[in-house]
Amino acid sequence: MLKYVITMTASAEAAKAMSSEEMKKEVKQLIEQIKPESIYFSTIRRLIFIVADVDDPHVELRNIFEGLSRFGETTIDPVSSLEEFSRFMEEAQTR
Repeated sequence: MLKYVITMTASAEAAKAMSSEEMKKEVKQLIEQIKPESIYFSTIRRLIFIVADVDDPHVELRNIFEGLSRFGETTIDPVSSLEEFSRFMEEAQTR
């Protein structure tokens, strides 16, 4: 299982549309599909950070991207914990 940070910057139009009940329902369904470990909303910009574990990146990430990109610019990046990153760096030095 890999961990990803999903970042979505909502367009002004999408942000306005998100106030509708239909759009709120759709966003809620997307978040339930993603099952995030955590989710953060910027208090200054129309920006959302989602941290999620993904079992099958080839299928799940495409569905996540397609769902969120309708609302704005979406990026998905693999991430690791400090412990995982340290282990990776140690292994890289021994090669």
